[in-house]
Amino acid sequence: MDWLGNRGLDTPSIKVNDVDITWNVEDGTFTFFGIPSALFWINPSMLTMLQPLAKEVGHDLFRLQVAQSASKGTDEDYHAMVTVLGDTFEAGFLKWGAAVSSAGWGTFELLDYDADGKKARVRVSNTWELLMQKDISDRWGCPFIQGKIIGIFSHALKTTCWADELTISYAPDNAFVEFDIYESRKTIEAEIQRKRMERMQENERLLAAEIARKTAELEAANRLLEEKADALSQSNAELQRFAYVASHDMQEPLRTVISYLQILESRYGDQLDDNGKEFIGFAVGGARRMRTLLRDLLQFSRIEMDGLKMAEVDMNTITDTALQDLAASITHAKATITVDDLPRVKGDGGQLRALLTNLVGNAIKYSDPARPPEIAIHTRRTGDHWRFTVSDNGIGIEEQYFDRIFVIFQRLHGHGEYEGTGIGLAVCKKIVEKHGGWIRVDSAPGNGSTFSFTLPATDTGPSDPTH
Repeated sequence: MDWLGNRGLDTPSIKVNDVDITWNVEDGTFTFFGIPSALFWINPSMLTMLQPLAKEVGHDLFRLQVAQSASKGTDEDYHAMVTVLGDTFEAGFLKWGAAVSSAGWGTFELLDYDADGKKARVRVSNTWELLMQKDISDRWGCPFIQGKIIGIFSHALKTTCWADELTISYAPDNAFVEFDIYESRKTIEAEIQRKRMERMQENERLLAAEIARKTAELEAANRLLEEKADALSQSNAELQRFAYVASHDMQEPLRTVISYLQILESRYGDQLDDNGKEFIGFAVGGARRMRTLLRDLLQFSRIEMDGLKMAEVDMNTITDTALQDLAASITHAKATITVDDLPRVKGDGGQLRALLTNLVGNAIKYSDPARPPEIAIHTRRTGDHWRFTVSDNGIGIEEQYFDRIFVIFQRLHGHGEYEGTGIGLAVCKKIVEKHGGWIRVDSAPGNGSTFSFTLPATDTGPSDPTH
């Protein structure tokens, strides 16, 4: 170690292992290798910064992220090793190790180097990562040094390399890590993507499990309500009113939750990491699904409570209004809607609007991802009723599920990737049957579906054909 006193009192300097370290007392800064640097206590300062991140991200992904950052710039390190620091890579690597040891990176030993065999072994003693973690139980190893080793030896061996922590010791009097370095197709970037995918799949699995648990709870609650309704028939109206009031009163706090989540994302989204943004997305999605569930429950309950307000209604107007309600979904899905000139029927306009909205909405929702939805609404007279059909070119339904889809809270196996509550088609069935008609489905997997239903005709026949 040499003192370089010629810099003056305001800029004292030392040279350690041929590395210039200079302080600017007036500015409160110092440089290492001519690069602005800073000193931190290994413990607690560095540990306090890094330990929460490792816990939040998970050790596997945290290690890879640190290693990726550490590997950047190793091409310059390698170039310096073979041009400035040594006549050979081995000599230059050890010279580089001596230089960075001045910054607390530990001492480096090259235990084995086989350029032809594309392999090597390196031992690093007393590196700051080991000393930082010596007093904690939840350790994550030496990803910073690992990233440096992977980058440097990939250049030295002229191939993509990987480095495994073969042996590691955190003992204060014998802290070291040995890396086994070898040719590999594995890269840090690819491993990060793989871990992210695994994490996303695990989150999806946990979310699916939670949805399944909640669905089971709802189904169990529904069965309990049905049993009580069978035993106490007079309590049915009270139960229906409870569902109506509960659904109605819960929509306002849900709207508040969604609004504040969106405000949080809008105002502070730039300050959130990927996990934070992902968690807000899960929360907004869950709240919206709950809002849809409450809306459908409200509609289901209203049919029983309000009864029918029968009048002569123009199904052209009803259908136009339903399609306006679905305008955003139609535009987003690039759906094509074909509608016949529709007749007038006897019915409740509000409930028939809900009927068409549900059927057309399902046709959009369960469309084939490979092609835009094509939906057609046709009608023909059958005695005292009009028969309507809503056809689509979507994913289709297996015949074994034809009856089940009209039962409340029942959804199809294999369609978990499509959002839904299992209430919409039960609402449709109840509306049609309240009007004295029937509803059924004809479908096949991959060949779309056709929902048919009947409504009572009026004496005036079809609407104006010029509509």
